[in-house]
Amino acid sequence: MSIRHIVVVLAAALTTACTGSATTPGTEPSRTTSPTTTTTRPPAPAKWRLADAPPTEPTSSLNDIAVVDSTHAWAVGGEKYSVAAQHTSSVPVVVQWDGESWTRVPLPGITRPGSLRHVAASSPKDVWAVGTTLADAGQSTWVIHYDGKTWQDIPFPPGSTPAMNLYTDLAAVDGHAWLIGNSGSQVLLQHWTGGAWQEVQPPRECSAGGASSGGMPNFCTFTSLKAFSPNDIWAVGNGAWAGFKGPLAFHWDGTAWQTVQIGITNEELTLSEIAGTPTNLWAIGDMAMMGGRPLAAHWDGKTWKTVDGLPTGSDLAGVAVDVFGEPWVIQNFTDPSSKLATHRAGKWVATQAPQPRDTVGMTLHAIASVPGTEKMFAVGGADLNTNPRTLRTVLLEYSSPDGAGGNPQTSRPSRPPAAP
Repeated sequence: MSIRHIVVVLAAALTTACTGSATTPGTEPSRTTSPTTTTTRPPAPAKWRLADAPPTEPTSSLNDIAVVDSTHAWAVGGEKYSVAAQHTSSVPVVVQWDGESWTRVPLPGITRPGSLRHVAASSPKDVWAVGTTLADAGQSTWVIHYDGKTWQDIPFPPGSTPAMNLYTDLAAVDGHAWLIGNSGSQVLLQHWTGGAWQEVQPPRECSAGGASSGGMPNFCTFTSLKAFSPNDIWAVGNGAWAGFKGPLAFHWDGTAWQTVQIGITNEELTLSEIAGTPTNLWAIGDMAMMGGRPLAAHWDGKTWKTVDGLPTGSDLAGVAVDVFGEPWVIQNFTDPSSKLATHRAGKWVATQAPQPRDTVGMTLHAIASVPGTEKMFAVGGADLNTNPRTLRTVLLEYSSPDGAGGNPQTSRPSRPPAAP
């Protein structure tokens, strides 16, 4: 962010000229002293920097992050993973932000091997996380919940048997939770109603009889979620049916999921991430999530419109919307390295993500903004110079040098000028 200058208004020095007129006896001519000039140092611009993350044992990575407010955030992942013992080696990791620092959270009741993939929170006492454990037949999926005191297992029967199910995202709002994903061409939609999981049907177009493009059965993929209330939830992905093939948004109104086209058809594109507010949603994706043609779309509360200009050649892995209403997008490259791009004044501007000095590469997996402040966090894994290659968790913070990132109790910061 460019420096926002604080203007100090200086009073002009007044001088009194002698005119030769007589003065009143017993009085002195008026004397004016010059005011003391003080300059307030402008705040340093916010930028991305490495945050102090709790130590973990390689191979380790943070896969997702959820932020409630300026003093409550959680990031999840796994550590101690070994390719030689991939079914039994990984240990779940949860780290928590309290407004000052990140600390490791104990999980005394969680003893299974595996890694946490997704996390979502609606309040400091309603935090959900989803993990997976690898098996020969695929993977099992399990769910844990934090009530403000302890993390506990939440039975999840659909994931108890290893299968080729891929749960791609998680959302939580007002005591409800949603898990979405796919199993082959079948959409997986699981809704926690407050006491049990309930399977929900996808939009009719996703499963109705008939053939999509190329004679394939109708299908949809659900990849990412953003929940605003139990009756207002958005998801993104893609789909195909007779007469349509391309990226999609989906909306839940409390009764049913509906497909919402974004203006692109007959193209092999998908949306993979979504973030924002009910009237300022951003979604990103690319060609079949393979680092091909990039795609960004914006919802203003009425219509979806595509936004051009994202550079090609990277995998778009996450999106967040900052306090100014601007999107930030993770770009991962094959070297491996990462950039963070924002859309400002009609164009995309990318910043190289800082990387730990003792590493040879880095991949970011998720990004989130802190409500009411400029602060943001991004999480992932950094490549160590080992053979075989191993990873170590990495956590980035976007803030001013003092780490404040703006005060949520003050008025919203003014929008910074566009980068050149």
